[in-house]
Amino acid sequence: DAQGNMNLRTKKTLAEVQPGQSCRIAGVKDTSTAFLQYLIQLGLSLESQIKVQEIIAFDHSMRITLEDGREVHISEKFSQFVFVQ
Repeated sequence: DAQGNMNLRTKKTLAEVQPGQSCRIAGVKDTSTAFLQYLIQLGLSLESQIKVQEIIAFDHSMRITLEDGREVHISEKFSQFVFVQ
């Protein structure tokens, strides 16, 4: 809205994105120092483009491709804490 507030109820999480689909990071549920440091370690920030390559059936973790072409493996918990559009 005009005050800069986002309605996160309409946003989906990275966990909801299917393999082969691309999205952009729109926000995060967790603002703890540890989580934000992990985002930085991965090279991710708001508006970062991500493509889901694979969802691992065993634990619902994901293999994703980042904007720079790197592939990383992320946990299901991480994917549930990232809002995308």
